[in-house]
Amino acid sequence: MAELNVLQVSPELHEAQWWEAEPNGKVHCYLCPRHCHIGRGQAGFCFIRTNHDGKLYSLGYGAPAALQPFPARSMRSGGLRKLRRLRMERAS
Repeated sequence: MAELNVLQVSPELHEAQWWEAEPNGKVHCYLCPRHCHIGRGQAGFCFIRTNHDGKLYSLGYGAPAALQPFPARSMRSGGLRKLRRLRMERAS
């Protein structure tokens, strides 16, 4: 199988957790139920974890997929009504 050149080695690169090295150069990823066995230069099913020289690296570390601008606690304590009122005021 051909190697994927998706990994750019940089100081921000973060070694993944929940994996073990295998004797054949592959790594066994335990993060999800798929339990990928990832060869050198390959990525797991998620394409977010990749094997580079026998170590597993997380490509998405420090890059959130979503952000919540309003804390959930404020929504429970009448924050939703306040938010709607602010939107109505801005619209008029």
